[in-house]
Amino acid sequence: MSSFKLNSIASVSFAASLALVGSALSGTVQAQPKAKAEPEACAKLRNDYEDASKKLALNDARNRHDNSAIRATMRETENSNIISQSRMVFDIMKSNGCKLPDHIPSASFYSISAAFCAISPKDSCDISEWKRNKSEQNQ
Repeated sequence: MSSFKLNSIASVSFAASLALVGSALSGTVQAQPKAKAEPEACAKLRNDYEDASKKLALNDARNRHDNSAIRATMRETENSNIISQSRMVFDIMKSNGCKLPDHIPSASFYSISAAFCAISPKDSCDISEWKRNKSEQNQ
């Protein structure tokens, strides 16, 4: 750990101790504020954020079965749009006070489901039912 981090932690601990001593001397200890409930929109936003990984995985799987440079370029453009949208969703989650995801969108989370979807008929693939790869479930 660097000295900057240690000094920062020590400063925060010292400031917290001073605040506690100050409130004890005044005879009152302030109660910690209750955690506020998340807005209802957070569940939808979390799903939208997770869908970005599913869409990236599907584009990656389709790219493996297609050798067209034009379509590959179109998929890369779509991937850029997906990442931009996920960033907007993240910012909206942050401004609404939602619990923030601890990962960035990644095709690796859903690569197995995407591979099966890429070779199946287009109408038979429902990404809302996809499960994360077992190796990625801790993310």
